[in-house]
Amino acid sequence: MGNALVCESCDGYRWYVREHPRFSHDGSTLQFREISTYRALRDASSKDKVFVDIGSHVGYYTVRLAKYYKKVVAIEPNPYSIQALKENIRLNNLTNVEVIECACGDVESEAVLYDRGAMATLLPVVECWERIKVKVKPLDDLVEKADVIKIDAEAYEEKVLLGAKRILSECKPVIIIEHHDFRGYNIDSEPRIRNQILRDYWAIELNTIHCLYIPKGVDLSPFKQQIADVWIKRVLDNIQKGLPWYYGLPHTWWWGFEPTDFFAELPNHVVKEKEWLEGAVKR
Repeated sequence: MGNALVCESCDGYRWYVREHPRFSHDGSTLQFREISTYRALRDASSKDKVFVDIGSHVGYYTVRLAKYYKKVVAIEPNPYSIQALKENIRLNNLTNVEVIECACGDVESEAVLYDRGAMATLLPVVECWERIKVKVKPLDDLVEKADVIKIDAEAYEEKVLLGAKRILSECKPVIIIEHHDFRGYNIDSEPRIRNQILRDYWAIELNTIHCLYIPKGVDLSPFKQQIADVWIKRVLDNIQKGLPWYYGLPHTWWWGFEPTDFFAELPNHVVKEKEWLEGAVKR
């Protein structure tokens, strides 16, 4: 297993870091990364909500977000990740985290987990350290309530959603999905996922791999920055292409603004004006 260190990240959390090539991803907890995803999960939080972290790995999100939620449910199938996850929970004195040791899927079963550290997957891959038999259960059977869900299941996210129909129907959670079509799995699941839930959700792209799904009908004000960021990215893309910064924007309140003023004022408009919200939605 190799030696282990206890290190502190720049944001003040303590982490169990194993010195072994197999666990090289442990150290990634020390880097404050995927900031847009973290901030969306934080902005969705409150002290009466339950956050379900599917594919929690060693606890990058679980540990950092526990103080913002009433309860965090960390779901992880990889026994090597679970060891570090539990140690990180202990190191940070967290008392509101439940760890569930299994994978999420559409039906209860047993499956082979192809262990590749943070990229362990239930899909067959050639390059892996070990093949581990794990339990698979639908999310509907694992939790009674979920207000916010993060899904990082290494190309198994479509199956996760199919096993969460009750939760989606009853709880209408905010969802963040790390879509894995980009990693060469050749599953093309993102369009099918959108077809599955977009009738009831707004889809806001946080970055190239993470998408925020917000239930229609809820108060959008906690997510005004995430919606505004979509338009800011378009302005920056215009500038990169040599186009006027305002190219393609709805012609309304911003006329005559400098880009800096536009960026500052944008969050105050995107949740109030239909054309700005609908123009930011990914389809």
